[in-house]
Amino acid sequence: MKTTKKLHFIAAAFLFTALPVIAQNTVYYIPTIGVPSFASAMGIGGSDHSSRWFEVDASRRGAEYFDKHYGSGADGYFYKSEEHFDVASFESGERSPYKNPRTGTRYNKGFPISKSIQSFWDFAFPVILT
Repeated sequence: MKTTKKLHFIAAAFLFTALPVIAQNTVYYIPTIGVPSFASAMGIGGSDHSSRWFEVDASRRGAEYFDKHYGSGADGYFYKSEEHFDVASFESGERSPYKNPRTGTRYNKGFPISKSIQSFWDFAFPVILT
């Protein structure tokens, strides 16, 4: 198969399989997660943005990913290594032993990865927008 035919095949496969899924998820994502998250970041909703359910879920997923690839799941991992991501300090805000290779810092602001807060607006926005 020539390169151009391969590219056309890949593009067609994407159009017929991936785009409907992306469109479906976007229709769901914008009113239920996107708008409440944006409003919360703008101060609407009354509670701390980092503890809202959508932020806690994003922080949890990010922590799981980084732990798998750069923390306990990485080759050569050992506890309290400055070379490996530390989930406990990410959540608690304690001084992290992990030194970010990109910035050279040990970030120590806590990000909740459990026990989220829900607001009236988390339910009102999707109803208003649909």
